[in-house]
Amino acid sequence: MKDHVPRHLLERLVVDDPRAPVRPVLRVHIASCDRCSMRQRALEAARSGHLAKYDVRAFAATVLARAAQPEPVRRRGLAALSPAWIMLAAGLMILAPVVGVLWYTGAGSTLLGLSDAGPLRITLQRGNEARPLRDGSQLESGDRLSVSYSLDRPRHLLLLGVDAGGTIRRYFPSDASQAEPLVAARSAQLPVDLSSDTARGDEHLFALVSDAPLDEVAVRGSLAAVINRSRARGLGGAGLATLDVHAEQQHIWFRRP
Repeated sequence: MKDHVPRHLLERLVVDDPRAPVRPVLRVHIASCDRCSMRQRALEAARSGHLAKYDVRAFAATVLARAAQPEPVRRRGLAALSPAWIMLAAGLMILAPVVGVLWYTGAGSTLLGLSDAGPLRITLQRGNEARPLRDGSQLESGDRLSVSYSLDRPRHLLLLGVDAGGTIRRYFPSDASQAEPLVAARSAQLPVDLSSDTARGDEHLFALVSDAPLDEVAVRGSLAAVINRSRARGLGGAGLATLDVHAEQQHIWFRRP
């Protein structure tokens, strides 16, 4: 199987709905493909985090419990709503495994890109037009990239880039000794100029968000190991996998002119 597994099949695999089984050949491909296995792990982690934060099953169970209780006579007029509540709760329990996947991917966003679902957003400015940077975007001369973030609490960010030659560059923080976390914000601009890099070809960005400062030496070692494994298997940038680092991770790649 030469092509990577489509997003909807990965979502179906993560949800593991017996009514829509995934073909065994796809599982074999994912097991041998770093990129697809990374995408699967990203979906599973996002789904787990979302379900932990938004307990849909508990809400549905509460609705079912309330619907099962006899209504007082004085509220007889509201009893007609009980079947609707029961249908809603049952639907939520069925859809609960899917909610995390849909929340993570978002409408119109890519699976691995720095989309609206993650803390970081990269905007491509081309003339008077501004749009989100997506996986595989081809930059043109004069394009500018700006980075913003959204956090519900103070957290640390380490933003690294890997160019086509395998050189690792730190974009944020500007000072390696800086230990201050980013402040919580709905949308704040980062003092990062990705456009200043003069390297050509594909570039991969890894954004690592954590509650405590990360050991950059360890992160670079993990990233170098991933690069070496990818090259050894002849996969190039397509084989870059999730880093062995305890942090929320985002990954996107694009082509410089």
